[in-house]
Amino acid sequence: MGYIRGRELKKHVNKYIYICHLMFKSELPKNCPPKEVSEKEIDLYRLIAEDDIQGSFETHVELFPDREDFKTNCKANGISFFDNVDALLPLLEKEINEDKKIACVRISEDMGKISNKPTKRGHYTLWVYENANIEKIKFEIIEIGE
Repeated sequence: MGYIRGRELKKHVNKYIYICHLMFKSELPKNCPPKEVSEKEIDLYRLIAEDDIQGSFETHVELFPDREDFKTNCKANGISFFDNVDALLPLLEKEINEDKKIACVRISEDMGKISNKPTKRGHYTLWVYENANIEKIKFEIIEIGE
């Protein structure tokens, strides 16, 4: 078996990069998603508006199309989730989130690529595949005691 070298190798690498970028729902910046991601099934938490499920799973790039700085920010091209309810409690206190609720969301392997490990606060980012059907996402509202 022969090795691919020189221009032929560059052509294959560029084709691979092009295909990888096409499979996500939006055009991602260079080196996005990062290497430390995978497809996996996991239950995570997110704020959602029950009357706008589709809008509850939009990226910052989609929510704020005029923000040029978001277009080159890898995390702004993904959707945020947390591995604990406590991380979302302070967000519920913000006026912009007054009509939102905490939901436990089932992330399936076919939705996209997600961070392998959370941040210290338990934050994950999911970069959604182009063919992922957000309307069929499974979630359960978490009732928080007053």
